[in-house]
Amino acid sequence: MDEERRLELADRFLDSFRTAVGSTRAIFRNEVERHGVTWPQYGLLRTVKRHGPVTVTELSGLLNTATPTTSKMVDGLCRKGLLERTGDPGDQRVTRLAATGKSNNLLKKINKQQREMVRDALEGSELQEMETFARLMDLVAGYMREQTSKRAKPPGAG
Repeated sequence: MDEERRLELADRFLDSFRTAVGSTRAIFRNEVERHGVTWPQYGLLRTVKRHGPVTVTELSGLLNTATPTTSKMVDGLCRKGLLERTGDPGDQRVTRLAATGKSNNLLKKINKQQREMVRDALEGSELQEMETFARLMDLVAGYMREQTSKRAKPPGAG
């Protein structure tokens, strides 16, 4: 009986989560595109900022995209002044990508807008409810990260 209820709750959670993520992505995508950046380009910029100077190949791995696709996005972002190519101090054959001041400012602006939208969406909530919700989302994210790690291990890898 408990197992059946857990499965029902899992379905309910997934339905709500998909709706929230889909709606949020649609809203954020529109906001990002108002700044002349596509949703995938925005994700690429965030990844470069988070991981520091990276090669196109490293970036492709982080984004789970094909290297030619990543390279094409990088070219467009370099033309817009949002990424810069720099040489690797340890190996002159290697080119690294870094965020520019322009992209850092853009990311700050978009992040501020996104935070305000989430705050506004939760406006009717009590502070305690928001804290509980944030804590539960942190737990869910941690559980999902754990599951991803467990399921990503090759068979027999412990």
